[in-house]
Amino acid sequence: MASIKISGLPEPRVQNNAFTYADLRLDLQKKYLIKDNFKQIPEINDLILDYDLNAIKNSIRNIFNTVPGEKILNPTFGLNLKQFLFDPLSELRAMDIAGTIRSKLTLFEPRITLLNVNVYPMYDNLEYNIEIIFSIPGLNTPSFTMSGALNSIGYTNY
Repeated sequence: MASIKISGLPEPRVQNNAFTYADLRLDLQKKYLIKDNFKQIPEINDLILDYDLNAIKNSIRNIFNTVPGEKILNPTFGLNLKQFLFDPLSELRAMDIAGTIRSKLTLFEPRITLLNVNVYPMYDNLEYNIEIIFSIPGLNTPSFTMSGALNSIGYTNY
C-alpha cells in the first residue's frame, strides 16, 4: 500500500490520555470573560469534549432526541418517541416504548451493555417515566442509571 508524506506539516503528537471514550458536547454554552465591571467579552470555545461516562450519556441523549430521518448521512439514526405522545397511557404502550428503546440503543450505542429498560406510565402526570440501566464494559465500572420522562413536550432527562 502506498503512503503519502506531505512536508511542512507538523508531526502528530501522541498524548498519554487517561480516558477511553471522547465525544463532542452537543449543547453549546456561551462563556464570558469579564474584563471589568462594565464590559463582558465572549470567550471563544469552538469545541468542548466530554469523556468516558459523560461522552456515553451525551450519545444516549442524542439518540433519544434525534428522530429518524433528521441525520441526512444516517437516516435510520435516532429514536422516534414522538409517535407515542398522543396515545392513551397504558402498561402495554409502556412495554412498546421499552422495546423500541432497547432495540435502538443496542443498535446505535455499541459501547454499552443494556441491562434493563423500565418504562412506567404515570397516569396523574400524563407521562411515562423512563429508566435505563446500563454498564460500560470498556470502562470496567458498575452499572449506571439514566432517567427521564416522555410527556406532551417530548423526552426530557432528569
